[in-house]
Amino acid sequence: MAYDVLALLQAAVQTAHPVCEQKPISSFYIAAELREYYGGMKAALPQEVWAPYESQTPKGLARTLVDMARHVYPVVLLKHPRGPKSVKKKGYAPGSEVRRQVATSRVLTAGTVDYVKQDV
Repeated sequence: MAYDVLALLQAAVQTAHPVCEQKPISSFYIAAELREYYGGMKAALPQEVWAPYESQTPKGLARTLVDMARHVYPVVLLKHPRGPKSVKKKGYAPGSEVRRQVATSRVLTAGTVDYVKQDV
């Protein structure tokens, strides 16, 4: 049900703003806007305000949503796709140093990790 509402609002914004045809709208940003404003509207507005919307036909409700979507600033709702990760060259570490085992008791006794490998 929630996905249906998001898809309906997304379609209304795309219909109202032609710039949204080239760049996709983020359902995450639409959901964030809904979460931010819905609770306040529900608390502040009485039930009588919502009655005209409940009695509308599907075509009339779609027209109303598109009219409301014209007041939306679409740049805020556009997706911001991440670019490709940059390739970082790994540093070199000798295998003998990487695989070296260190006894915790020796580190605590010596106070350092640096000890000669023959002592092991």
